[in-house]
Order: sequence, then structure tokens, then C-alpha cells
Amino acid sequence: SFVSPAKILALGIGTSLPLVLADGPLSGVAARRAATMLSRSARIPVMVGELPDAAAQVLACIDGPYAAATAPQGGRDIFADPFLDGPVRPEVSVLMVRDAMTPDAGGSAQVSPEDAARINLAHGVADLVTARGTRLHELTPAPGPDLVRLAELIALIDFATTYLALGYGLDPASAPAVVDLRALR
Repeated sequence: SFVSPAKILALGIGTSLPLVLADGPLSGVAARRAATMLSRSARIPVMVGELPDAAAQVLACIDGPYAAATAPQGGRDIFADPFLDGPVRPEVSVLMVRDAMTPDAGGSAQVSPEDAARINLAHGVADLVTARGTRLHELTPAPGPDLVRLAELIALIDFATTYLALGYGLDPASAPAVVDLRALR
């Protein structure tokens, strides 16, 4: 149980405000699923976007009021006093949902110029995020057919959000506010 990727992901994003960022169309579907499941099951507010369009909004947030709190010399301030300094704000973290390159029939991965630009931008965003001290979590499926890669990402996301909800003591299958919303109809 200590090496479960879903549990590790749940622990990593459980105390943060996640910014879910996809690097392409297939991973964009999985990223939107992650945002839906984080908000519905674990009741965590989340922002989601897909590269290249969402790069600016994500990078703007990692320098905002919920950015990683750092000590003057860098790193986390382990001496911060919640009674004197106020409660600790949740920090943003970035969950980057990446797509694996699929080899063609000859066994080599054919990379189009658009895919190369997407991959380079995703690497650049990941580097900027880590350089700012923001936690970065990356999900990348194993190479394979599109449907298999998508299923792998969604399964990991669904398990992680369920573990996260259970860790918070929440029922991942029902949200009281959603039940009340249905009663309004």
C-alpha cells in the first residue's frame, strides 16, 4: 500500500490547491476528469487547463498569494508560528497530465512539429513550476493505443481522488450540496 501511485498522488495533492494542466488533447480529457473528480469526490476547488492556452493562467497562479511560502533563504519556513503569523494558507500545486508518445508500426516514435512544440512547452512549464518551489506532480501513461492511455490516466485519477476523499473522512459517492441542488429542481 505504500507504493500505490494513486495513494502517493492523493498524499501529494491533498493539502494543496491543485492546478491541473494537460499537455495535449488526450491528456486534456483526463485533466478535465481530474478536476471533476477532485471537486465532486474530494470537494477540493481546482483549476484546469490545457497547453498551450492555459500556460499563462497556471504560471500566473504560481506567483500569486497561494504560491509556495518560502523562507528568506529559500525553502519552507519551518519556524513559522500559526498563532503569531496567522494560519498557513494552502499552497497551489501543479498536477501535469502528460501524454506518452506512441510508437508507430516500425517501433519508432514519430514526432510531428506540433507534438514537439507541445512536449517542449510542457517541459518548460514543468521547469518553471519547480524553479518557483511549487510542488509538481506528473502523470504519464505507458505507451499504447489512445484508449488504453486515457483509461490508465483516468483510473489513476479516480483512485487518487477516492483515496483523498476517504482520507478527509468524506463519502466520495455523495456530496450533500449536490443532493440539495437536486432537491431544488
